[in-house]
Amino acid sequence: MRLLRLLRVIPMGVALFLSAPRLTTAFTFYQTHDGSYIDSITESQFLAASFPQLCHSPTGRCLQDCLNHTRLFQAVPDFIDATVHDYGQPHGGNADNASVTLFGLCTNFLEAHKLVNESSPNDPKFAPVRPFFAMDKGILGVDDPFRRVALGVAACVSDTCSQTRHPSQCRADCGLESLLKNDIRAIEWEPEGGMLNCTRRLCGSAQVLPYANQDVLGIGVLISYYIQGFLLLVGAFGVVVLLVSGHWSSEMESVGRKLKSPMATFLTAETYFSSRLKLIHL
Repeated sequence: MRLLRLLRVIPMGVALFLSAPRLTTAFTFYQTHDGSYIDSITESQFLAASFPQLCHSPTGRCLQDCLNHTRLFQAVPDFIDATVHDYGQPHGGNADNASVTLFGLCTNFLEAHKLVNESSPNDPKFAPVRPFFAMDKGILGVDDPFRRVALGVAACVSDTCSQTRHPSQCRADCGLESLLKNDIRAIEWEPEGGMLNCTRRLCGSAQVLPYANQDVLGIGVLISYYIQGFLLLVGAFGVVVLLVSGHWSSEMESVGRKLKSPMATFLTAETYFSSRLKLIHL
């Protein structure tokens, strides 16, 4: 009799288990819009993101965009309808209303994938987002996509630190052990550490800027700028003196024509170097 009662109870327990809602961990998604302050993205903000623009790879999967480091680290990635002044910035000055960036998506890729793929297949609000997080190894060719994304982002940021003037000032915050979580499948953002501390170091101090290219801002180029400026002043002063004193003659005009070609070459070279200097400051 006891065995029969037990057999009757088991199916009821299984049915209750299957009908009960799944318990998932809280959604945590962090990013930064200025390198100093952390933005906590909510589920509704995440679902409101423009995924067709963020994930613009040929496969239509966000994984491919996160592995494309050229696009990932652009100030405003290609195909995103935004400017450097509003990309990722909080709307209306409200820090709780920031839009999702590609860098934010890729540094929270594991958390974003869990949210989408652990949601109910019948939940209509996830239907437009689910195709961007589909994992088809036959197309993507990545065995462990989360580790690949996390290691790729962390390695690029850590390498940026090593290329600065004083790597010792950012090495502790931008090292792989600080940027990656213990399972090496996600970027560490909290608590107030990991990626946030690294971006504070890289974006908030002139001491961690890389040294300038010596072909553009070397001491030899700097001295040539001083020489060019001095010669221009001397030449201009001489012409003014000759004009004022009335000694400017036809012979002087012939000398001026002979000097025209060297002067044009001189100004061309100066324009070339000054234009490269301006590009450095863009």
